Amino acid sequence: MNPHFNKANVIKLLPHENIEYIHIEKLGGRREKTDLAHNSNSHWQNKSFQAYANYMKTQSFKEGIDEILLVCKA
Repeated sequence: MNPHFNKANVIKLLPHENIEYIHIEKLGGRREKTDLAHNSNSHWQNKSFQAYANYMKTQSFKEGIDEILLVCKA
């Protein structure tokens, strides 16, 4: 993990740039391998990237996107 993007560091630095930090758990973090019948993301050589790409097809990820869109409209 890159320490520059550590949540604690980001929260500390963003106010200096007049940026508010909003944590949307459904969009961030490492994702576990998912069991998809047809894994269209098998081209990812990095298993972590593959797991996140698979996660992006879930309802939970869609809900996270909907949440950030609401924040953007506010």
